[in-house]
Amino acid sequence: DAYYSYGMVAYRYDGDSQSFEDIAVKEGIYGKDVWTDGKDYYSSNINTNKHYILDQETKTWSRIYWDDSGYTRIDGTCVWSDGVNYYFSNSGIQCIFDPTTLKWSTVTWNGGPKYFYGYDVWTDGYNHYLSQGTSHYILKPLSQTWDEITWNGLDNFNGRNVWTDGVNC
Repeated sequence: DAYYSYGMVAYRYDGDSQSFEDIAVKEGIYGKDVWTDGKDYYSSNINTNKHYILDQETKTWSRIYWDDSGYTRIDGTCVWSDGVNYYFSNSGIQCIFDPTTLKWSTVTWNGGPKYFYGYDVWTDGYNHYLSQGTSHYILKPLSQTWDEITWNGLDNFNGRNVWTDGVNC
């Protein structure tokens, strides 16, 4: 299913009728803040510091709290995945998520920049890249290393503007 959420306004997209149906919500959820760990769906808003988990059977959101021994001010727009792990990258704050404990712990990257945002990480379906202006990196996930990479053609862009059609990736 596809959804539109903007605060207390929410719709579910019906592909058969190609229409959006109004749905009731109890919590203010914004689509830009929704992310998944591959199993569960979460909504994390750094401005309100409120976090929710979606009950996939009832399609209702419940408030959750991150393990406060780790980092707790998460924003869904900065969450990204290398295909195995889930990270929060918000400038100098770099964390890795443990879904079994709901804990965000500090991660230290080898190489690459110390400051970057998760929305500038992108994938071609095989590799994960970080693009910030004229600085570009490729991730070696096993060693948590960002190696510098040079592109041919376009070389000044941000990862947040890269998207895929799902073909050949």
